Amino acid sequence: YERLEFLGDAYIQLISTRLVNQHFTTVPVGKLSYYRQALIRNTTLAAYADAYNFFPRVQHTIPEPTGAKLEKMKADVFEAYVAAIVQDDPENGLKRVEEWVGALWEP
Repeated sequence: YERLEFLGDAYIQLISTRLVNQHFTTVPVGKLSYYRQALIRNTTLAAYADAYNFFPRVQHTIPEPTGAKLEKMKADVFEAYVAAIVQDDPENGLKRVEEWVGALWEP
């Protein structure tokens, strides 16, 4: 899943950059970077992985990961899932993910 996580991270960076740029047209770039970072930090992505119950389905060899290690693993799984959606549908996958993740970030 590491290659999917690597790719998913890039997609999430792109999507978050596009969304904050479109939604905050008068905000300075430095502040946009801050907003983007809040959207894509491990805590945020791990919470989405929890909301969709992704992590319990993952087979791993780390006995009972906790703390920052567990949070990072959950965020990585979310990123891998994003990449899998895009890769599964090269024509519309990125648009689908942008709509889905954009709705998660909307609040």
